Amino acid sequence: MDKANRSVRVAAFCAYASGVVSIFGIIFLFAFFGIGAPTGRLNDIAVSVQYSLMLPIAFAMYQILKPKRPGLSLAALLFGTTGMLAVIVLQVLLVTDVLPFANQIVPVVIAFLVVLVWFIINGVLARSTDKLPSNMLLNVLAGLYVGYPFWAFSMWRRLRAPFQDQQPLDPPRHS
Repeated sequence: MDKANRSVRVAAFCAYASGVVSIFGIIFLFAFFGIGAPTGRLNDIAVSVQYSLMLPIAFAMYQILKPKRPGLSLAALLFGTTGMLAVIVLQVLLVTDVLPFANQIVPVVIAFLVVLVWFIINGVLARSTDKLPSNMLLNVLAGLYVGYPFWAFSMWRRLRAPFQDQQPLDPPRHS
């Protein structure tokens, strides 16, 4: 298997895993705000895991979209990875009590918005291929967190599709 196929397979796995993690994060968030459950920290942990799993997806999307629009796909990659890394670092600093919530909230919202830009750019670029989710509403809702599981599972389905029909090679036959 070549390096590009391997990275797409890894991204497919990460899309599925991040979708599952985000479901828990959303449940923790709604429990925190809805019923006052002490699940805010669990949401913060889930977000940092989700965004860590999103990094390979960003690189796979860049590989897929680069042939169509190299400059814009590179800009999307830079926006996405910068925002994702910022979210990860800020969430870890919050969870470990290094950074208080009052000092973390504005930078993390900005980082979330940078990732939203990544979703929007990729939504526009994805219209040139059937390999990626191109529904702009889905991309925006994913960037706003609540729609992320739907986007992630759509991404998983699309990224694994090229490998569905591949069967392992038969062992060589000796005559």
